[in-house]
Amino acid sequence: MHRSISSMEENALFLLEVGFDSSNLNTVLIKHPSLLRYSRASMSRSIYFMQKLGMTQSELVLLISRLPQIFSMSLEKNLMAKFSYFLRTLGWTVHDLSSSPQVLSLSLKGRILRRHQFLVHKGVFDYFKDFKRRRWLLVTDIAFADSIAKCSLAEYQTFLSSVPDVNPPAADSKTKKKKKTSSTASSGGSKGT
Repeated sequence: MHRSISSMEENALFLLEVGFDSSNLNTVLIKHPSLLRYSRASMSRSIYFMQKLGMTQSELVLLISRLPQIFSMSLEKNLMAKFSYFLRTLGWTVHDLSSSPQVLSLSLKGRILRRHQFLVHKGVFDYFKDFKRRRWLLVTDIAFADSIAKCSLAEYQTFLSSVPDVNPPAADSKTKKKKKTSSTASSGGSKGT
């Protein structure tokens, strides 16, 4: 999508309003120039959401500086679920997420929840809930199996193949009933994302 110079200027001004100063704005725009092409409305919704969670201006600037592509992630289809998982399930804070936002770029179903379930299966998940022990999310599968889960990669892969659909561990009873009703009503057995 092509953006006019004025809409790019509006995005730069918006980031200044969020709390960037001209120096750190230049740095982040060099790192991720597509910030100038995102929809201002979408950026505003994401900022509003994070502010409502209690993120301060300095935390927003830190998060955007470290993960500028956060604005390329869908708020409704991606960020809300990830923030919910990290804040509610793990008990992390918005400060934790602003200081290490790379965890927000990981796939919730493809990596985060699968590793969560495996650590629960191994009986060691409670130890890894602490933000300071977030390494379990960031390492390769080999390092995860070997140094985090203390097992072979084959054991981890066998577990993954036995868990075809990963659902958030803290799903409430209404969500479970809704999924049960929709799976009963569906006729092809296809699963949602």
